Amino acid sequence: MPAIHVGIIGAGAIARDHAKSLKLNRNAGRLSFFDLDAARAKALADEFEGDAIADMDALCEAVDLVWVCTPQFAHRDPVLAACRAKKAVFCEKPLAHSVADARAIRQAVTKAGVPFYMGHSGRYAAVFQKMKQLVDAGDVGQPIKVWSNRQGFLPRGATAPWRFDDAKSGGPILETGVHEIDFVRWLGGDWESAAAYAAADVVKQGKTSSEYQHSVVATGTLASGAIGVVDFSFSNPHYVWQRGVVGSDASLLFDDSRFPEVLVDRPGKKPRVIKTKDWIYPKTGENMTFREQDAAVLKAMKTGEPFGVSIDDGYAGVATAAAIRKAAATGRRVKV
Repeated sequence: MPAIHVGIIGAGAIARDHAKSLKLNRNAGRLSFFDLDAARAKALADEFEGDAIADMDALCEAVDLVWVCTPQFAHRDPVLAACRAKKAVFCEKPLAHSVADARAIRQAVTKAGVPFYMGHSGRYAAVFQKMKQLVDAGDVGQPIKVWSNRQGFLPRGATAPWRFDDAKSGGPILETGVHEIDFVRWLGGDWESAAAYAAADVVKQGKTSSEYQHSVVATGTLASGAIGVVDFSFSNPHYVWQRGVVGSDASLLFDDSRFPEVLVDRPGKKPRVIKTKDWIYPKTGENMTFREQDAAVLKAMKTGEPFGVSIDDGYAGVATAAAIRKAAATGRRVKV
């Protein structure tokens, strides 16, 4: 198969990150770009020696692989356009901003029978792959709890307004927190139920206002029998990012302040420190998770080999986030 012609829909920051990794991969050929803002598409096309196409359907017809980098509330139309053109699709996380859109996307992809590659770059970080390997190998024994604690601050006015509108973003627990939901599911199995508490604000932006559920704590049961826990906030000016597994024989800890390490603790023994690769590829400045993920997409496209993250994985992330939001709103445990 010759070099793959990739058509990127959406021309924001995330599109630029992907274009950088794709441009440096020998399996990728020409890059084409479409955005509702034609000037942004042209700017990326000029930067990466590609071309800007003024119509989304025309782009889908012209390329081999459609690469969706729009905000999640605008994922459905590009994916459906790719399905109509019978083209393979990569879609950035989360799959959609709502369960209804996620279901429509999954149905369209299944009906069209096109290859689909779900973007969950967090799975391609070496530190998290090491944690997954240790759990799968039985190094921690039976998982008891799989958890994530991610705290940070998203300043209003310094990012796209739609991020502060839960009706468009799905809320921070989906928009970024889906990484944490997926990590817990990846190591502990499907979320079966969820209970949650959340804090929200009404955000005024010009003449409009929207609800913004900025902080969420959720716990639930996982298919492995373990407990899943996610503590996520976009209102904490003190940055914290930790992930862990508590097992019957040992525990695992990732702490971003000690990146890139996995800490393995066993009762009565000195902690074991496992070093892994850094986030950034030193020669090119690429984000390593994007580099590895995007290379895996191109390899799967070229060889027909299975890709590591499926559309069902993407759907599960959206469905779990929706269950967490419902649990927080009702005060009741919700089945996922």
